[in-house]
Amino acid sequence: MAHGVVSLKSVYARYNGRDWVLKDVTLELEEGIHVVLGGSGSGKTTLLRVIAGLIGHVYNGEVRGIVSVNGRAVLVPQLFDAFILMPTPRQELMYSLSTHVSGEHELRSETLRVAKEFGLTYLLDRPVHKLSSGERQRLAIASALSLNPDILMLDEPLAHLDKEMVDKTLESLRSRGGRALIVAEHRAKTLLLNPSTLSILEGGQLKCTGTVNDCIDLLPLYHRVVAGVETYSEAPGCLV
Repeated sequence: MAHGVVSLKSVYARYNGRDWVLKDVTLELEEGIHVVLGGSGSGKTTLLRVIAGLIGHVYNGEVRGIVSVNGRAVLVPQLFDAFILMPTPRQELMYSLSTHVSGEHELRSETLRVAKEFGLTYLLDRPVHKLSSGERQRLAIASALSLNPDILMLDEPLAHLDKEMVDKTLESLRSRGGRALIVAEHRAKTLLLNPSTLSILEGGQLKCTGTVNDCIDLLPLYHRVVAGVETYSEAPGCLV
């Protein structure tokens, strides 16, 4: 595509007048799956909030620099329960779908289709508070996708999701006309998603962005093993 889905130029972000959490971040993302890798306090969550336009609105803070987002961006936060607004999965999905689906019959039909897609059919009328963590996370992602975003962002999703479910999420996003999936994680197994772009954040600064191979020298050895660039025989005892 000719123009990026997300473009950040010299972006700074902070909360409540405190120290800058993001510092001079410049990033261009196009269509595909993108991984933002970094440890606790690296600025991953703040980066997603900037892209979603939440800082200064939902969160009291300040963003400086140029932020351009080509389409609608939806963020499922690490505390994904905060995304779910309704008492049952059926009501939650119908609420999200009602933003663009009209007619009661079509709304109910589409609710059943989305529920089946994410393995929620038998849970539709169960109170949300009685769902497992993994079930609630699947519901949050299904609800987010039901809003038909152009860009879907997941903050630390791999605590309860496996690669198969992330692949399903990407497939579902594309089938709805969505263009980019951005996953922020600290886990090395994120690299198994075969991202189009890997960005490494450290201390609020972007240390590298490009392919996994472009950034490989900045990855700890275990991350390189998981990415398939090294082998376990070359890196004994690397699970750190």
